[in-house]
Amino acid sequence: MFHLTVPAVLCTFNRYDTSMEVFAKIREAAPSKLYLVSDAARESKENEKEIVERIRTEIENGVDWPCELVKVYADQNMGCARRITSALDYVFEREESAIILEDDCLPADSFFEYCQTLLEQYRNDDRIMSVGGSTIIDYRPQQDIDYYFTTEFCCCGWATWRRAWKLFDFDMKDYPEKIKEEYGYIKKTVFSKKAFWNYTAQWKQLYQSEKKSSWAYIFFYESIIHHKLHIMSSVNLIKNLGFDKEATHTGKPLDYYVTDIQELSFPLRAPDAVERNVQYDSQIYRITQKAGLIIKIKELLGLDINKSIFKR
Repeated sequence: MFHLTVPAVLCTFNRYDTSMEVFAKIREAAPSKLYLVSDAARESKENEKEIVERIRTEIENGVDWPCELVKVYADQNMGCARRITSALDYVFEREESAIILEDDCLPADSFFEYCQTLLEQYRNDDRIMSVGGSTIIDYRPQQDIDYYFTTEFCCCGWATWRRAWKLFDFDMKDYPEKIKEEYGYIKKTVFSKKAFWNYTAQWKQLYQSEKKSSWAYIFFYESIIHHKLHIMSSVNLIKNLGFDKEATHTGKPLDYYVTDIQELSFPLRAPDAVERNVQYDSQIYRITQKAGLIIKIKELLGLDINKSIFKR
């Protein structure tokens, strides 16, 4: 019988309904340790403090199984990118690995066992940067397998190790030199000019910005320049509940997004080798980077590209 021993991390803020829905799935999985991450309310938002406090209190009271609850609460609003970054810094100072869910990422029942199994299997394989549960596009591997390897990172329900998080630098201090060193590799890796324009523009924007709006794009940048792979499940294990006007990055569902979740059975069927699934990567980069040309034109004109990148 499966027992979740890898710590779980739940990142919350001001979404009561989705937070409680995701917490209910964590409660079913009954991890032996749970990090509850919460940003502080914004002073400019009426009633937000009450919502944040309600979420914190109800989740605290809802932990009714043998579990070490670690509260990682902000005293002042930090914003999504810095709040999650600082929280994961805190987690990986204490843990070798962890499973991370944000408050709008509803996991399938098999998500936790899938993550724990692969965290253990690949814990010493530094070619692998993360274990992901959200497939995003409708893709079926040619092999009869339950997961594959990709260069694309998705933060909608994922897991990683301390060794991988150590590569993360929120300030991107090495960006100018690394983008020159890895120029050819990046261009080859992301397949198309549109994707190349998109990613290099967004990384440049993040590097130059004092108030960064995304930690996930930085983690993806680190994985690319360090030539790492991510594990992706062959079926979608995460339902994204966050497509609405309150979202930081996802205002509405994208037409290619997979919304239904499925389950995996165990033991997991592994690929023949640890190597990039070129077929999946060619599809994901082609489908998701349609805005690349527009972003390149805006960049050349000196216009704000933030909305094009982070509000797709």
